[in-house]
Amino acid sequence: MSRPTPAVLLLLVAGAGLYFLANVQRVAIPGSLFNTLQSEFAVSASSITGLGAAFMYVYAASQLVVGPLVERLGARRVILAGAFLFCAGALLLPLAHSLPVLYLSRALAGLGASALYLSLVAETRRAFGERRFPLALSAVIFTGYAGGIAAGAPFVIGAQALGWRALLLMLGAAGCLCWLLFAVLCGLNRADAQPGRADVRFGLRPVLDLLRVPNNRAICLCAGLHFGLYYVLQTVLGKKYLEDFLGFSPTKAGWVLSLMAILAALSGFVPVTLRRLTGGRIRLFIIGAGCMSAFVCGGLALMTGLGMRSPAVGGMLCLLAVTASLSPILIPLLYGTNAPERAGLAVGVFNFSLYVFVAILGNATGLLLGCFEPEPRGAVLVYGQGAWTILFAGFFLCALLVLWLASRISEAPRPASRPRMHRNA
Repeated sequence: MSRPTPAVLLLLVAGAGLYFLANVQRVAIPGSLFNTLQSEFAVSASSITGLGAAFMYVYAASQLVVGPLVERLGARRVILAGAFLFCAGALLLPLAHSLPVLYLSRALAGLGASALYLSLVAETRRAFGERRFPLALSAVIFTGYAGGIAAGAPFVIGAQALGWRALLLMLGAAGCLCWLLFAVLCGLNRADAQPGRADVRFGLRPVLDLLRVPNNRAICLCAGLHFGLYYVLQTVLGKKYLEDFLGFSPTKAGWVLSLMAILAALSGFVPVTLRRLTGGRIRLFIIGAGCMSAFVCGGLALMTGLGMRSPAVGGMLCLLAVTASLSPILIPLLYGTNAPERAGLAVGVFNFSLYVFVAILGNATGLLLGCFEPEPRGAVLVYGQGAWTILFAGFFLCALLVLWLASRISEAPRPASRPRMHRNA
């Protein structure tokens, strides 16, 4: 099907709406509400950063099974089930009055949200055909980034005007409406639904065999760590840092986060557009991203350590966002350096690596901040210059590792895998 019917197009719009709301949840919690949640629940920084990790660990692990589930059950069934869990988690969050319930809501939302992206990719490809697929997929991806943009200043302004619980209840209700619309349209368009495949099997051995290839390990580790540095700053610590160190208001800090999301959305187009100037070679862009990570994290550690409370600090965060999206060049690289029967699994492992590093770094930074005694500033707990300096020094070491891993990535294609690999996959 190269031209989707209006009903199918509306079905995709409903799915994209769910993906938008999932990205709002993924970016806004806990970053945009860090101080609010810490004050209201009277917990440590590690407990708040753990909310983001609870979402990301579940989200990351699920990437390894969502792809096979889409092939076995069909994309629409996976979206229906995943969106139901996501909506349940989204509605539970604003109703929570204890930390365990908060964690449960985040885990439910992460599990449900994990089913959306790969399923939408499959459904979009079927609806638009190969020729129109890249443009249609770009629209789907932009919808996700739009959720990240909305999770910055617009979310902060809405939370101040309505209260964070009321705002999240409204977003949860919007998710339920999108899910209901998607379910009705699935019932009306049963004839063109993707048939399932009973021969699809699950297993850990193909994943381990894939990671035994040094180039696959370098790609996943490099991209995961680089994305983790950016995403933790956007979704967990960036707003808190800007408020604590620079004294930004919540709204002003939220606008910086929104600008970061806009730049990240645009960053994926840069290497895709400019790679023609390098003869199709992409290692230059990967190494450039590693250099940017080292420059920004090192610069922030130095500026924070010297007490340079300048708006240029916010500019440094935005610079990191300029190279945030490596997926548009690394996913084609995985397809080009792995045998065809391995490529789909390689992308799933790649997606897993992105978000598991976000979770790990989120946990680690929360534990690190917990080693320092915060100072009260009204109802808000503020971490001092020393805490933030040590944190960015740690990020700088991680960025150096990103740069080293980038230098280890090869663009040379690999031969097809052995038959046993095809059977296991």
